[in-house]
Amino acid sequence: MIDLKTTTGLDVQFNGDRRKIIVSDNVIVSAIANKSLKQMQSVIINDNLVCPEIFYTIYAHMFRRKDENYWLKSDLIYDLTFILPNLAGIEFIKTFGHYNDINKTNKYGMAEIIEVAYGSGVVIMQRPKQVKEYKKDFTIDDIYDFERLQEVHIVKVAKGDKLIVPPGFAYTVINTKSQLLAIGTLSSQKRRPICEPIYRLHGAAYYLIRKNAKQEIVKNPNYKELPKIKKSKPADFNKLFNFKSLQPLYVQALKNPERFDWLKDTNGYNM
Repeated sequence: MIDLKTTTGLDVQFNGDRRKIIVSDNVIVSAIANKSLKQMQSVIINDNLVCPEIFYTIYAHMFRRKDENYWLKSDLIYDLTFILPNLAGIEFIKTFGHYNDINKTNKYGMAEIIEVAYGSGVVIMQRPKQVKEYKKDFTIDDIYDFERLQEVHIVKVAKGDKLIVPPGFAYTVINTKSQLLAIGTLSSQKRRPICEPIYRLHGAAYYLIRKNAKQEIVKNPNYKELPKIKKSKPADFNKLFNFKSLQPLYVQALKNPERFDWLKDTNGYNM
């Protein structure tokens, strides 16, 4: 049995033998969503697969019952995503990937923080080229050219790591190991994920596959312009927001919610 309380602050366990997630009665989960093969077919390298049936499961807006009033009034939201070890053909199991939408207080998109509650894996982060400055009534498609990327980062993450996803970036989490990968995310409730550019381009900029018992990175040919990959660390992004922490995000949000005000207003941020 894998206990995630130390890394998340929540009474959640994973039974590896039964491949089952166990949530204590003192924890409220607002919604549970499975991401199926059918939903993922547009973003994987081989869209003719018949398995695995489920790629990952999201437990959305989680909180302890005793903290219910705080989280229902707070602008913040905490989710847990469980990515079981598997291969989709030759490709490692991954999340769909998304950008975060723009608005008047987040002219380049909203930020979020991810933490590794268990396991290890790889995060592909990408930033498209900006073609226009934000104006009222603009959509995210008006200011970014998603087919041409400014940056692509490969970030290895392990249990306990925190990683800030800055405004304007999309990210995809990949389970490259033979064990559970559990990812927590903290963001503003006003954040609206934008998946359409990822869907339209059939995935992130690169696919991570297993070939001859080794990991290999394969370019996604649907992008018109891809920069050289940067191998980065979580600290490379966290330092942009002067963010350091060993405590679970859930615990930090309860103790010092003002520390995360930039999750709802990133206009002062400059990459």
